[in-house]
Amino acid sequence: QQQKSAILTQRQQCINLVKNGMTRDMYPQLSLAVEIFLCASISTATVERDFSTMNRILTDLRNRLTTEHLEQLMRISIEGP
Repeated sequence: QQQKSAILTQRQQCINLVKNGMTRDMYPQLSLAVEIFLCASISTATVERDFSTMNRILTDLRNRLTTEHLEQLMRISIEGP
């Protein structure tokens, strides 16, 4: 719990750095790194779920699916019909 609140605190500090225009002007590369950090997902659950979906669709019997067709089937499976 403490680690989670520490991460949130760091996240809030990064948000404050990005919002401060003077900081962005003084440290443009740091500001860019902070923006990338803020875009990064905290959890990998969505990615893991999508890979599980892909593995359910792409079986040995369906090994000739094109990338486009696999993408379409995954979209249907993930988002629903």
